Amino acid sequence: MIPPMTASHSLLLTTQIAYGPHPRQRIDVVAPQDADGQPALLLLPGGWWRNGRREDLRLLALHLAECGIPAAALGLRQLGDEGVHDGRDLVTDLVAAARLAVEEASLLGASARECRLAGTGAGAVLAVLGCRALAASAETPRVIGVVTCALMERLAPWPGCPAVIADALRAFAGNAAADLDHGAIDPKSLPAHLLLHGDADGEVPAAQAGAVQRRLLAVDCPAELALIAGAGHPLLADPASAYGRNAVDRLRDWIRKQDQA
Repeated sequence: MIPPMTASHSLLLTTQIAYGPHPRQRIDVVAPQDADGQPALLLLPGGWWRNGRREDLRLLALHLAECGIPAAALGLRQLGDEGVHDGRDLVTDLVAAARLAVEEASLLGASARECRLAGTGAGAVLAVLGCRALAASAETPRVIGVVTCALMERLAPWPGCPAVIADALRAFAGNAAADLDHGAIDPKSLPAHLLLHGDADGEVPAAQAGAVQRRLLAVDCPAELALIAGAGHPLLADPASAYGRNAVDRLRDWIRKQDQA
C-alpha cells in the first residue's frame, strides 16, 4: 500500500546503470528505504524520439520515491542515433532497460516481478508498445499498469498536427508502421491505464486521450482519464509546479487504488 501522501522517505539510489554500449543506454533507479516489494514505476522520456533524456526524469523519480513509490528513469537511444533505424530499435531498448531496472529496483526493496510503465507524448507511445513487447516475453517483468501523459489515439498525424510532430511520427514508424501503431494493439491484452492530459495541450489535443479511453472501456480494460485544467505539454516535466503536482497527485491516487484492489 502506498504510504500517506504527506509522508517523507529515506531514499536508496543507483545511477548510471548501463544496459548497452551507447551513452544513452543508462538507467537511474531510486526507491524508498521501505519499498516493501512495491512495483517500480518506470519512466520513459518524451521529446518525440529525438530529444528525450532520462536526466529530465530524475526530479520526477526522486519526487515519487519520496512519496513511497519506487521509480526508475530509463534512458533510450533516439532517432538518428547509431544503430537506430525506426521505433522497433527503441522498443528493443525499452525491453532491455525495463528488465534491468526492475532487477536493480528489487535490490533496493521493490518487486522483482512486476512494474508499471509511464511515459509522456512519445514516451507514452513507447509505454503502450512496451506493454505488448514485455508480455510477449517469457521473462519478467510483468506490466500491471501503464500511465500515459498526452497519448495520441494512433501513430498518425491528426487534423492540425504540428509539422514537426508529423515528421517525428513518420520517422518513428519507418517501414514498420503497422507494427508500431500502438492504437492497433488489441486493448483486451493491455493492463489498466491512467491517461493524464492537460486540457490546454497545444501539441496533442486532449480529445486524443478521450478517444483512447473510450476504446479501452469498450472492451472492459480499466482506463481512467484525468484532465488537468490549464496544463499544457509536457505535463510531468516539473512535479513541483502547480500542474505537475496535480498530475502527480492523480498518479499516486491511481497507484494506491490499484494496490488496494
